[in-house]
Amino acid sequence: MRVNRRPRLSGWIIGWSLLLSVAILMAAENSNQDKVQQRGQDSDFLVVNYDPEIEQAARISKADVLANRVRAAGAVGFGPGGRYDGIWMLDSTSVLEAYRYWGSEYRDFMYSDVPGQLGLVPRFAAAQDTDGQIPGAIVRLKGMHEGTYYVEYGGRFDLAQNRKEHRDLESAYTFVHVNYMYWRDTADLTYARRYRNVLRRSLNPIDHRRDAATGLILGTYGYPNCDVSADYAVPQTAAEPYLNATYVRAYIEYADLAEALGDAAEATLYRHKADALRQAINRYLWVPARNRYEMRILHTPVSTDPTLPAAAIKEDTRFPLLNNILLIYYGIPDSREKVDALTRQIDESEKGLAVVGRMVVPPYPDDFLTRHFNLFNGGRYCNGDVWTWYSNRYAIALYRLGLPASADHVLRSQARVAIRDQGFSEYYAHDEKGAAKGAFPYAGTAATYQLAVVEGLFGLELDAPRHSLSVHPSLSRSGKLRVRLGGEPTEVSLDIQPDRNEMSLRVETGLTVRGDFRVLVPEVFNPGLNWMVTLQSAGKSLPIRCSLASLGNGTYVRFEADLAPGGQQFRLWQARVSSSRLPGARK
Repeated sequence: MRVNRRPRLSGWIIGWSLLLSVAILMAAENSNQDKVQQRGQDSDFLVVNYDPEIEQAARISKADVLANRVRAAGAVGFGPGGRYDGIWMLDSTSVLEAYRYWGSEYRDFMYSDVPGQLGLVPRFAAAQDTDGQIPGAIVRLKGMHEGTYYVEYGGRFDLAQNRKEHRDLESAYTFVHVNYMYWRDTADLTYARRYRNVLRRSLNPIDHRRDAATGLILGTYGYPNCDVSADYAVPQTAAEPYLNATYVRAYIEYADLAEALGDAAEATLYRHKADALRQAINRYLWVPARNRYEMRILHTPVSTDPTLPAAAIKEDTRFPLLNNILLIYYGIPDSREKVDALTRQIDESEKGLAVVGRMVVPPYPDDFLTRHFNLFNGGRYCNGDVWTWYSNRYAIALYRLGLPASADHVLRSQARVAIRDQGFSEYYAHDEKGAAKGAFPYAGTAATYQLAVVEGLFGLELDAPRHSLSVHPSLSRSGKLRVRLGGEPTEVSLDIQPDRNEMSLRVETGLTVRGDFRVLVPEVFNPGLNWMVTLQSAGKSLPIRCSLASLGNGTYVRFEADLAPGGQQFRLWQARVSSSRLPGARK
């Protein structure tokens, strides 16, 4: 009997093994099909039809973002790119800002609570100190003159390594922003409510870094958000414009979340904080004699040893372009005159460069910057180089300010180097060649390029809680964009027909929102004719009240209209008679 049973048992095992193998292969195949299907879904969005350079750069940018998806130490997200490992808070948040327009895993990368696959927000919340303190990453390192200097890391809250020295002042801002961004896209308060205490705690340490006399937030003297400080810099000494500007925005965004959650008192408190900080930046960091914002050293000298190079730093008399570029993006200048003065200086400083957005003019002497690790490139890391990770946001600001030609230049210069290199780099050389430097490919740069296309060139911004969608295209030729907005497929196309004195704007979306439209009038149109807008519906033309507005160097047709799921077509046309005689028109 045993002889007979053994073959049966062996056959049973072999049979089940075969079935199990088939099942595993089928599961693997299904998994692969799911991935292919997911990639197929991703490829259907953030599709640009406008200009060959911009279209090609957009395709490259998507590939760079996908190449930097990582899973490390139980977290999922986006790595900083190149040879750098881990999931860094600022980098991943920056990528998610654009990835939400096309990526199918947007919510999971943000909020996944699956063990071993935690999203950005749960991972940050779990790693935060129980008392809410996120220490500034003030790390003592051996200086190049056999002394000690300090590095206050920018943006390097490393979710994978979770090392304390990688906790930095900007992590709190990015944590607020990533939750605010999700709420703006979806009107969903589930996560804002769940992480409310963490949001509040993350902002508390910032108040302890505030200078009593000026109200400014203090940090270590160095470059904003680039891991570099002046040799022998003393912590909590300097008021850096960019760091202060990020917290103006953080306070405003937290106030909006608090109000949505029903806490009017806290919303008022944080709006007051934002107003006070913005006023302090304009009062103490704006230098009227040079028409720009500059860093100020407020408490202790950078170095008490007069023999060291850093002792020569008394006040920053260089032009910190990156600071000023980002302050314009954050809306910090309190007058249009300041904005105009800054944009003129930036344009003048960027002449002859392959790409726009270098750090500082002129660069610092190498002896002023840290040489620690190969990361700092012998004291040259960040020093005068062009950081398109940030200047892509400058393009958005320029489009909003009515300066489309300047914005196009920023966007196109970035597109050209990305096409040349077949990828986006962390930063570029500040010369007419613009050689790629740093991490490559770099998802952060690729993502902000996408933002510049969506939120700048096409001007799409969803405010789901207020049921509003901004459609502010600054197109000089016909174009089309397909993205996800609030998870819904949305397509905007503009057909420009100067020979017929009209433009046709079509919006297809699954959203029910109020549309706020501001359409750039290209120069090919007759400036002496008035504009009318009609909604084309069921074979009829329904007039819509509109106005003609000048902003910066641009002229725009402005109007509002309700958008419902489906497609709506608007005809914008030039009338040859006075606007006062035409129905639905107003000046």
